Amino acid sequence: MTQTPEWGRFKPLFSLLGNIDDMTTSTQISERLRRVVVAVTAAPETETVGQTVLRLLKARPELGGWDWVLDIRNPHEKAPLEELEQIAAAFNQRTTTMAYTVFVSTDPATYDRCALLGARFQRRCHLVARDMAEVERLLPQAMSFI
Repeated sequence: MTQTPEWGRFKPLFSLLGNIDDMTTSTQISERLRRVVVAVTAAPETETVGQTVLRLLKARPELGGWDWVLDIRNPHEKAPLEELEQIAAAFNQRTTTMAYTVFVSTDPATYDRCALLGARFQRRCHLVARDMAEVERLLPQAMSFI
């Protein structure tokens, strides 16, 4: 993560949440439910959420038509605009019926980000849930594999 000069002033605040430089992701794939879950976890950083999504879509393009859950409750790097455009293009190539992406977040700004994503993604609804229990209520099928 690139640190701006003002970063040093706020670093003590972020240390209460965990070290943002040490974030990476874990992934679960349910073939039966046609769902992918990517969660930000505290571990030595290997890739961001956006990088994880792009890697999975490159390896298995059909995942672009599945439902996705992105658990971003832990501190994480936000995807830059160029990366969002790449992700949207990869999803749009594979989404032929309505699919969902649910962001698990307690950050109120996530709702605004989801509204902005709608214009970039075809046949994909972006939702926000506070926890995994709410994800289960939002998505059409039970998420028993989590």
